[in-house]
Amino acid sequence: MAYQMLRLLCFFMVLIPLLLGRGALCISYRKQPIRETILSDSVLTGYLIMIGLTEAAHMGTVVLGWSFSDCWKLFALMLVVCLFAAVGILLWDKHGKKNSNRRKLPGKNRKPVTTKEQVLFIAFAALVLIQIMRIVIQKEVYLGGDMTAETVNSFLITDAIYKVNPMTGELYSLGIPFRLQILCLPTFYGTLCALFGLSAEQVVWSIVPIATLLYSYLAYSILARVLFPDKRDQRVAFLIFVALLYLFGDYMYGVDGFGVMHGGFRGVVIRAAVLLPYTFGAVMRRRWKIVILCVLAEACLVWTFYGMGVCLFVAAGLTLVNRLIGRRRKSADGKETTV
Repeated sequence: MAYQMLRLLCFFMVLIPLLLGRGALCISYRKQPIRETILSDSVLTGYLIMIGLTEAAHMGTVVLGWSFSDCWKLFALMLVVCLFAAVGILLWDKHGKKNSNRRKLPGKNRKPVTTKEQVLFIAFAALVLIQIMRIVIQKEVYLGGDMTAETVNSFLITDAIYKVNPMTGELYSLGIPFRLQILCLPTFYGTLCALFGLSAEQVVWSIVPIATLLYSYLAYSILARVLFPDKRDQRVAFLIFVALLYLFGDYMYGVDGFGVMHGGFRGVVIRAAVLLPYTFGAVMRRRWKIVILCVLAEACLVWTFYGMGVCLFVAAGLTLVNRLIGRRRKSADGKETTV
């Protein structure tokens, strides 16, 4: 039974974000060709929307003093409503006539897959499979003071959010800072536990790290499309390079490979492996709504002093650099035309 629920949760972490993201992108970027709204965008955007729904239910519970069971039930209700809305939007978009230009896919003009590309893709898939197997069979995860699983267990046992110290089992005498109460990652994991009847250890230490790994490759695949728009073999080679960095970059704490392989449930790892590369890809494609979602998601997942995290500064810096480069190109073009 537990194995079936684990498989169901795996499908949940892919299918539900896909539907949510596809519906949201269909509304947000209707004027762009559908070929620019790729599968990776849909899954990652849906994942960010799920984080937003969790944050809404989480904050409602914290402010109103509800129980944790009320929180995950509210999340489930909002998720069902959003899913119905997303499916309705997709059906309406499919049969509508206003966006007929979005369906002009270059299907017949696509280049056939070469043998080199097939070999590269098989190598990449093998590396990903090895990483997933390492996460599944590893008997220990690096905690380093992390209390995510303990916090989730405290939510499930006490039916309350941030009321009990997970290490002592006693009530917080002075409470915790409001900036910490905003963080919804334990609530998200606890909700998955409640929905699928799994333990905190199964969700936090097994399923979530695998999802983080796959989401990371989706984010880097978007970045690869931006860097190599017309060269599929170089895109796959770029993903293989990232996979090798993850596989052999787990030699010390603080390295991205170590975080992905041994602590994919941490908010800082999700930021480094998923949110940051997705922010890079969104800024370079000028998809500012996605950038905003990344910035807000980081504020909900990672503790910072004022909530303004790395994604915001990276997006601002990259935007500034792009504008400076654009101005220099314009000025160079102007000089060439006047000569």
